[in-house]
Amino acid sequence: MVTRIGGLATGMDIDTMVLKLMQAERAPLDKLNQQKQSIEWKRDSYREVYSQFLTFRNSAFDMKLQSSYLAKQATSDDETAVYASATAAAVEGNHEIKVTQLAKSAMLNSGSALGVNNRSATMSQLGLAAESTLTVAGERGVTAIQVKPTDKISDVVANINNKARLTGVTASYDETLDRFFFNNALTGADSKIEIKSTNAALLDTVMKLPGSASQTGKGQTITMGRAYAGGLLDRVLTKPEGSTSPLPDQKLRLVHDNMTYDFVIKESTSIGDLIDSINSSDLGKLGVSAQLNSDNKLVIFNPDDDKPIEFQEISSGPQLDDVDLLVDLGVLTSSGTSAITSVSNQDYSKITVNGINANIEYNGIPVSYKTNSFEINGVSFTARNLTSQAVKISVANDTDKVFANIKSFVDSYNALVESVNKKTSEARFRDFLPLTAEQRKDMKEDEIKRWEEKAKSGLLKSDTILTGALQNMRNSLNNAIGGLPANSLNQLLQIGIKTGNYMEQGKLYIDETKLRKAIAEQPDQVMAMFTADDKDRNTDRADGLAVRMYDQAERIMNQLKETAGTSLSGPTDYLQGKELQRLEDRIKAMTTRLTAVEDRYYRQFTAMEKYINQLNSQSAWLAQQFSTKQ
Repeated sequence: MVTRIGGLATGMDIDTMVLKLMQAERAPLDKLNQQKQSIEWKRDSYREVYSQFLTFRNSAFDMKLQSSYLAKQATSDDETAVYASATAAAVEGNHEIKVTQLAKSAMLNSGSALGVNNRSATMSQLGLAAESTLTVAGERGVTAIQVKPTDKISDVVANINNKARLTGVTASYDETLDRFFFNNALTGADSKIEIKSTNAALLDTVMKLPGSASQTGKGQTITMGRAYAGGLLDRVLTKPEGSTSPLPDQKLRLVHDNMTYDFVIKESTSIGDLIDSINSSDLGKLGVSAQLNSDNKLVIFNPDDDKPIEFQEISSGPQLDDVDLLVDLGVLTSSGTSAITSVSNQDYSKITVNGINANIEYNGIPVSYKTNSFEINGVSFTARNLTSQAVKISVANDTDKVFANIKSFVDSYNALVESVNKKTSEARFRDFLPLTAEQRKDMKEDEIKRWEEKAKSGLLKSDTILTGALQNMRNSLNNAIGGLPANSLNQLLQIGIKTGNYMEQGKLYIDETKLRKAIAEQPDQVMAMFTADDKDRNTDRADGLAVRMYDQAERIMNQLKETAGTSLSGPTDYLQGKELQRLEDRIKAMTTRLTAVEDRYYRQFTAMEKYINQLNSQSAWLAQQFSTKQ
């Protein structure tokens, strides 16, 4: 770094002098920066146009699809009973549908008020004298919860809902109605709610569930010998003392009614995970449930004591001699004898309710569905109410939808044409170059804004890429479509779409009446005009209008990408990027050179100051010598 000394000896403002000298030196650098800024602005303008072509290309893609022209409309003469909507695959014509039964979900609730009207009331207040097991099952599986006399109603509801993902059954309690409610969101005959307990009083006296649906049976409760001190979070497998190696996966097999059910147990599997796996399995759907009792021991409930459950350990890969799954579960002792503490046969009460399917008659044909929403012949129906007589459904072409699709495509094209024409016809103000940093210092913000608006204007004026693209698109729209059957519609004008005057540079106009008539009377020909595709990319003679426009947009987007790149492009992936990189290299080199020039000026002025200072010192000494002699 050059030491810079002010003009103490000469009295000159050296900094100002160097600044003015450097202004002339920096002129070429300012031109390079202005050139770089102009290219960046032009690149951004190209990318803006690229985005507009992308929007239009997406619109053209939609119009290449036959589904845009096959829209159907279904009309019900009684939407309060049956709502209908048509897909493109709907069969045109008139149909009849009669609803004789709506699909319903399984529902169960207390038959009478509990007598507390308070969700904080305890189960003992409802008459529960001892801890009991409540088993809740749905089409997904089964779970068992312990209900204690000290539990609040809200606790019981929360415990059931916490396992709803395993069963599909949720519970609630309403203080106003003072009743328990059990619900299954699934509709149809597969929807199921099964409430079961070995304590019949829990269902009948305490929860007051309707006894008319109650059944009884004999079940078997199997209590294992191991207590999991940490509760549900304890891991099933016990790692041998001193072992640091990961435990291999183990497999537990439960055999019930000559069927096998396998459960993989990993080193990380907790007893809670295993319980959830059993309860949500096909075995759980049969009513077999697992839980931890109050002593934190695994308990398996089998609803049929005539079909006992057998426990097996199945080898699945390498085993460790001192890892025994059945010992870890408390089924066996380490010496191989039974560790099960109790096997008790108990009577239980069970209440089961199921949902019902929707029953309908379609054109006189009876059919059943699990939900009230179903599809027949491409028409989506929603049954809302029972009907005493058939509801008439009519399916026809949706002229409005097809017209709207074509209009949207034309609007998208017009928006693109208008935007690109504006870019290519903007006035160019060549005297308004990008501002330098020094120029910006002396201008206000609004002055800078107005200046840059003029400096950016016309960067794409008469741009050959864009003007050529619009010309090609206009030609493609005006040229007849070849390859179609004789006397088919093959030009836009035939369906009521034409270009405006020359000054509007290709903007399209729609004769709504003529277009709607063509869609209604010749829908297949209108579709072919847009979607025909001969798969030959070397020519568009036999391509439909949407196919042509898609290809044209794709082509210009590739050109723009090669020229200006996109936001995802690397700095040297496109032509302007390479040019900007070259300018950046020149700017860096020139900046380094200017720093050296500035340092040289300061060295020269510093040397001059030193010499003048020496001369001044000598002059003062001589003057002193002369004055002394006199």
